[in-house]
Amino acid sequence: MLTVGDPIPSPQEIIEARDQAGMTQAQAAALVHAKAESWRAWEAGRYKMPAGLFELFCIKAGVPNPFYPDFGDPGGSPGDQ
Repeated sequence: MLTVGDPIPSPQEIIEARDQAGMTQAQAAALVHAKAESWRAWEAGRYKMPAGLFELFCIKAGVPNPFYPDFGDPGGSPGDQ
């Protein structure tokens, strides 16, 4: 789980989000207009995935974002952290 002040998702968090979305690496990459090669590198830990791109993936794929666990909850918002 990400903690406040840790804006970079770990490879495991990227894999878990993609698995929750039921997508292949190529599908996940295409969703955020990235190359499949880049997605594989993020999941392998060779490069760090930009936090904004991870957030975009979570929003577009409809999966929970560990940065904002209450986002979308009527009682919470990203600023409530």
